[in-house]
Amino acid sequence: MLKIKDKIIDEYKNGLTIEELRKKYKCRHPFISKLLKTNNIVIQKGRNQFCKKIYLFDINGKVIKKWNNAGECSLELHIDRSNIRQCALKNTKENNLYFSANGYSFKYDKETPKDMFEITEIATNKIIRFKTKTSLTKYFCGLFPNKKIIFSQLVRKRKTMYGYTIKKLYEHRN
Repeated sequence: MLKIKDKIIDEYKNGLTIEELRKKYKCRHPFISKLLKTNNIVIQKGRNQFCKKIYLFDINGKVIKKWNNAGECSLELHIDRSNIRQCALKNTKENNLYFSANGYSFKYDKETPKDMFEITEIATNKIIRFKTKTSLTKYFCGLFPNKKIIFSQLVRKRKTMYGYTIKKLYEHRN
């Protein structure tokens, strides 16, 4: 019979996250991370599902490699991450491979979620999406300049606010 520590290590290797293991075995996060580090297991970041996946292309337009985000790509290729992002954004937006960063062509995955919030105007059913908290807050501040609007007001658990419904499309984890 395997010890709990061995079970945790095996299940982490088989794809469970630290958070899932913590809940399953009712132990603390530092215990699991220390256990994994002492067994020389690399701990994966938990943000992968929210990151913009990025692809490296060759001259003929074939995919060479895929990363979960520009940061991982930057570490491996030793290219500034902002250059990778600019290149990928331009190539994805214009659907070409003309732009490059240090001679490499990058593109974002089309299926990657880019917008965090969606608002619907109740009167007209007009839908607007926002990528950041700041852009959402600025939009409402522009609509209602005489009111002091902060982000936490907008995302409270109520259905409508100032004649709009606000919906979180996905959560960012820090």
